[in-house]
Amino acid sequence: MENTTAAVIPVSQMYGNWTRVNYRLTPIVRGKVHCLHVETAKLVELAFPRDTGSWAEGAQGEFAAIGQAISRDGEPGGDYIVATRVARGSIPCIDLRGVKDTVGAAAGCELIGGAVHEVLNSAANASGKPLQHFCSLPVWTSGNPHPDGAEQIGTDGTLFCYSGRGAALNDMNGREADAAGNYLPSSRFPHVIYVGGYLTIAAKRPATAGGWPIKVQRNSPIVWRPVSPNLTIGSPLTGSSGCP
Repeated sequence: MENTTAAVIPVSQMYGNWTRVNYRLTPIVRGKVHCLHVETAKLVELAFPRDTGSWAEGAQGEFAAIGQAISRDGEPGGDYIVATRVARGSIPCIDLRGVKDTVGAAAGCELIGGAVHEVLNSAANASGKPLQHFCSLPVWTSGNPHPDGAEQIGTDGTLFCYSGRGAALNDMNGREADAAGNYLPSSRFPHVIYVGGYLTIAAKRPATAGGWPIKVQRNSPIVWRPVSPNLTIGSPLTGSSGCP
């Protein structure tokens, strides 16, 4: 199991809606950010206009929140997920101590601790332990048995439906939560995908169909992929509460 730590970045101003994004950051350089494709994890550099999403500025420059979905044209939503470069085992993260009075204590959640590096397209977990994230909604997949031993609640003979503990994970912070929606403590419960030196929030989920609006492909396996922040898979994206 590998862990990534946070390099705290003081910011003076935050823009956009920070209640729906992660507090891990990537630099905005010459108006662009690095992104990974939501399915293939192909690395690209895309424009990030000021109205694209959530970003912040400070003495060290401008930074965008990772895990946001954008299009090739820099529009909100799309097939690319904002990612960040890992440098010496750490990535930039907002220092909330200086901004809580501005954004409010309930605005999102800073993952200041470690996060588990998952392997793209793998059904196995880097921790060697099954997911504990609780899914209140059904998750359809082509896989049987389920890689995390989730309860099967239905089948049409070709596809299989699961729910409950371990069925899937698609959270804006990549962190597992209990049935009440509270984040589970310990550094083994947040997950990230690390590809070619770049990192973004991880999800263990079925594939999605390209284009807009994005849809879940039920006839696909549940494996580790980049988070799909515009889809509800297994549990509401905003259903998890409480900071680690």
